[in-house]
Amino acid sequence: MLSLTARVNGALKKLQDRTETFFYGNFYPVIFSLITFLFWALDMQLVGFGILILVGSFVLIVFDDMTPIIPLLFLVPMTLRNSAIFNDTLPPYLTLIVAAVALIFNVIKSPKTIKFDLITAALICVIITFLIGGIFSPHLSDYVYGLPFLAISGIAMIAIHIFFTNKIKLNDKVDLKHYLCFSLLTAINLACCQLVYAKVHVELFGPTVFIFPGFCWANTNHIGNLILLAVPICCYLLTRAKSIWFYAFNFIFLYFCVFLSKSDGATATLIALTPIVILESHLKVSRKNHLPLKIFWLVVCSLAVLFLAYMFLFQKQALIEYWETSSDDSGRIPLYESAIELIKQFPVFGVGLGHGTLVAGEVHKGYFHSTFFHVAACTGFVGVASYVFLYFARIKGILKGRSDLGLFTFIAFLMFSVYGMIENSEFNVVVIYLTVLITVTALTAKQGKEDFPLPLHKKFFNHYF
Repeated sequence: MLSLTARVNGALKKLQDRTETFFYGNFYPVIFSLITFLFWALDMQLVGFGILILVGSFVLIVFDDMTPIIPLLFLVPMTLRNSAIFNDTLPPYLTLIVAAVALIFNVIKSPKTIKFDLITAALICVIITFLIGGIFSPHLSDYVYGLPFLAISGIAMIAIHIFFTNKIKLNDKVDLKHYLCFSLLTAINLACCQLVYAKVHVELFGPTVFIFPGFCWANTNHIGNLILLAVPICCYLLTRAKSIWFYAFNFIFLYFCVFLSKSDGATATLIALTPIVILESHLKVSRKNHLPLKIFWLVVCSLAVLFLAYMFLFQKQALIEYWETSSDDSGRIPLYESAIELIKQFPVFGVGLGHGTLVAGEVHKGYFHSTFFHVAACTGFVGVASYVFLYFARIKGILKGRSDLGLFTFIAFLMFSVYGMIENSEFNVVVIYLTVLITVTALTAKQGKEDFPLPLHKKFFNHYF
């Protein structure tokens, strides 16, 4: 007679066998993206949030491999129309309790010795510098104001990295490279669709529900930042697809949305680094798609030149106004000046995350809008050194194995980092997407260069995706 534990494990194994085709397939992130968008548009955010959390709990309980958590983690922030629900209502926390119980069950069911790597060590250093930042300044009473930064840029990053590093099991049921990239691109397409929906809504009904640049779960700069991650990943998928046209049109959509976001820094970064993306796409695309891709780039570049020529000849004033708006510092210079003054006062350990947040808040909502100035002002050059170590560890992890995905992920990280010099990229929700991308890219180096076909509707998706 089988024990209760054996019967439970047997039942869970059957559930896994019956559902893994769906959870490892391309329809999975697409379907839940549509569900997320539906309830977000209907302003039923708790329903969308609850569905994703419950599905994630199911995966935690049934599966040993945590690969199917990736799409859900990407989508969860995008369920929110107003993140203040975590301040005002109890249901989100009740749902999260279910997820916490499922996580505990997963750990008990599949205990593992935790593996640490260079990125883990770097993240530990970052957390330590956050904790000791401002240690010799007279502002330690302001420490509590820096806890959100510690939570998202320290604890959340290391938790996500350790979870996926230890809980993803490489197997021949899924091409992890494609799965990661397709899930990320699908989620960022959802964010872009939300942006388009909100813009249309404002045009039709005015700024009553959507007030830009604030934007539900993020703001328009965050959308621009996500697009910087998406464009190289879209091009990676384009080089792997049998037909380039799905990703080619997706590429155009991403560029349209970065302009729509009015994120000038993200737009400038994307335009400046686009030649690298185009070059690498040409070098990595299959021989049979080389000519179609060349035609695509030629058409896109020609249209861009014609558009600029038209604007210069017939809409010169509008072009000048756009340039003046785009080149405006958006209030960043006073922030940087405030940061420099703090660095002069406490150059070694900074003034602490809390006090730095208060000083920046006097100018702009608690952010110095620069990775360098925020870290240097709050944690001093000890903190800057810890971030140099973190960037080194990330790059080493990304380029491990010298895979094509590693190269395109490096370009995405380069775009993120360049934009991060004038944006709070390392200190908002976007860093979660970057962390997952880097962590799983590093894991795929162990999987080798060959891609395994996805089990769901192979012929259809292998042709188009």
